[in-house]
Amino acid sequence: MDNISGQDAVQGKASKLDKDKKLSNATPKHIALAIISWLVCFSAAHATGQAKICAQRVAFNSSDYTQEYEYGPIIVPERAVFEWAGHSFAGPEDIRDTLHMASDPESERTWPSIPIAEEKRRHELTQEDTAPRHPLTTIITLKEATLTYSHPCALVPVSLFVTNDWGEEGKTINPDNIIVYQADGVWGNDHILTEEGTPKSFEANVQSGNINAIITRPVTEYFPAYSKEMQSGK
Repeated sequence: MDNISGQDAVQGKASKLDKDKKLSNATPKHIALAIISWLVCFSAAHATGQAKICAQRVAFNSSDYTQEYEYGPIIVPERAVFEWAGHSFAGPEDIRDTLHMASDPESERTWPSIPIAEEKRRHELTQEDTAPRHPLTTIITLKEATLTYSHPCALVPVSLFVTNDWGEEGKTINPDNIIVYQADGVWGNDHILTEEGTPKSFEANVQSGNINAIITRPVTEYFPAYSKEMQSGK
């Protein structure tokens, strides 16, 4: 047993010496190539755009919120399409800041608890968002996500959605906590599905405008969804 242990120790030292010799023989060129290779792999792993999608919290501590989960957890399918929907005032969970809205419909102010200047800014942004000249920017999810009452948000990889009418190849969408995108349906069979083939929990909340997203990592890649006529050049 002692002889075997001694042989193992000798072999271990020899192996370590070989490794040290290889490292000492590494040229600056080899080291530089190794670093570049690592950086390329790291960048590739983080190249895909990312969005934070959330179920709209209609009114905090309200019975309305639980109605969003009438069909159980909200399943946001892969290839869910989100269209540009303007500015958010309180994040993707409450884009219109309903928490601070006036409870009296006859109130002279929409958000009585915030400064008047901020309220004026919000009204101006709302008018800007409803103007017909807003950008037709759309994103598409690349992975399924599940939203629940206790975890109403999820991070998912996304790409720019490019069709005959929407999107622009080569465009970059930068992270933004203010610009919000709203779920419109799921891409399939050369068109956006709003009912057929989509989870009931997703369908019901899309119709109510309850699923929103913000960009959290730059979106540089695009998902081509041209019609067959355009792809064939007809």
